[in-house]
Amino acid sequence: MNEQHQQSDRRTAPTTENETNPNGERGRARTVSRRRLLKATAVGSASALAFGVGAGASSGTVAGQTVVEERCGSTDHLTVGDGNGVLINNDWSTSQVPQEPHMCVFRNDDGSYGWEWERGETDACPEDCPDYPEVLIGNKPWSSSSQTHLFPTQIGDVDELAVDLDIDNGASGEEWNLALEWWYTDTQPPIGGGDPTHEIMLILEKSDSHTKGESIEDGAITDSYGNVIDHWEHVTDRLEWSFHIFKLAANEVPSNVDLRSILDYLDEYDDDPDGFPPDRWMTGIEIGNETWDHSEGRTTVHDFDVRLNGETATTGVDSEFTEDPVETTPTAPSNLEVTSRTETSVSVMWDASSDGETEAEVEVDHYVVSVDGLEDGEQLASDTTSTTVSGLSPDTTYEIAVTAVDDAGNESSESTVSVRTDGDDPEEPPAIDGNTPQDTTGDGRYNDVTGSGQTTTTDVNVFFEHVDDPAVTDYPEYYDFTGNDRVSVSDVVELFESI
Repeated sequence: MNEQHQQSDRRTAPTTENETNPNGERGRARTVSRRRLLKATAVGSASALAFGVGAGASSGTVAGQTVVEERCGSTDHLTVGDGNGVLINNDWSTSQVPQEPHMCVFRNDDGSYGWEWERGETDACPEDCPDYPEVLIGNKPWSSSSQTHLFPTQIGDVDELAVDLDIDNGASGEEWNLALEWWYTDTQPPIGGGDPTHEIMLILEKSDSHTKGESIEDGAITDSYGNVIDHWEHVTDRLEWSFHIFKLAANEVPSNVDLRSILDYLDEYDDDPDGFPPDRWMTGIEIGNETWDHSEGRTTVHDFDVRLNGETATTGVDSEFTEDPVETTPTAPSNLEVTSRTETSVSVMWDASSDGETEAEVEVDHYVVSVDGLEDGEQLASDTTSTTVSGLSPDTTYEIAVTAVDDAGNESSESTVSVRTDGDDPEEPPAIDGNTPQDTTGDGRYNDVTGSGQTTTTDVNVFFEHVDDPAVTDYPEYYDFTGNDRVSVSDVVELFESI
């Protein structure tokens, strides 16, 4: 990483094992913090938990896990997930001034890993200069880091992008967050330098004192797992690149997040002069605790996995992506029926759709009513369950379709009804199965469906078999035995009871 990148990036890229910190030291020893000492005493192994020196880290036991490697040097790193990820002791802000180390990264024998810190008053970049202990799957814009082949990748090639999380976030104190982050570059990183054009952050959980004012758009995104995501801030004046910050409305670490939904949102976001062309490169994805003065904690990552287009890079205890997106497609509107008609219009009504049998809190956003399969249907508010379709031709059969759309853009299957507008009524209804129905009672209702001269159970059966056919539904004046100006199974029942 060159000096220009080090000065412009507010977080340091990982060093190699032979690199040193700004004081020329590697793996500086540190005393056990009061917080760490209390934890060690609780399990009876305080001596084993002392922080090690350099690559030869000591081991210990924390909550039943054995620490097999631990490093505390500025930007020291450990390989995790069989090379899929790199764990970085990224103390970018406090490494800028001489001071005692305050942060370490560790790896446990069960495959989990994490970081611990205790940050007091640093006087380093006091306005906005966090540390960011992190694990990275992929690359940073200016350096190659983990061994996964998933990154870098171009935006236009990303059809699926999601993360799987099992994290004990132990942050406390004043200002901190737990956040995902990734970068975009014009050129393929790290070849040719890879200067960033965009930095994207999604804050999963944060302290109350970590504030940025009102959001650009609350609830801007609902991803495929049902997570509601706010677009919090768009920074264009403090960095050499565009910086978008998002946050989870729930402010708690979820099991999964669909990052493709954020890419889709940004693709439609107009207030960004650089935009997001499909040939732009995505470097990799990292997660860590941003920490400011007067914060402390110990965060353990049991699983951090990234799935890209069906392939998964895993780190942590499990070796698989544990959860698929929940199905959020609404149910189709039910009981669609015609309530009235004229020569040029048809009125219909239906029962409201539900969100489907899912765990996601996704509500129906609107309904779409279309005629004869036309794509540009009428959009109606979610609390509307009836409408009148106008501008139709007399004595013409139409198919009316209604679908429900949720706030994530998922559309239900269609509910349809076939109806004929009013016009010159024929003297008798069309034939059914080659037989012309008869009115044997003189009341205008054609009870003899088979035309045999009498009404029997055969007529009822034939009527039931064809109750949804246009030859029947288009002529309620002949088959409306219940008197509600439409034909349904209720009319079949009425015919049966009249025998």
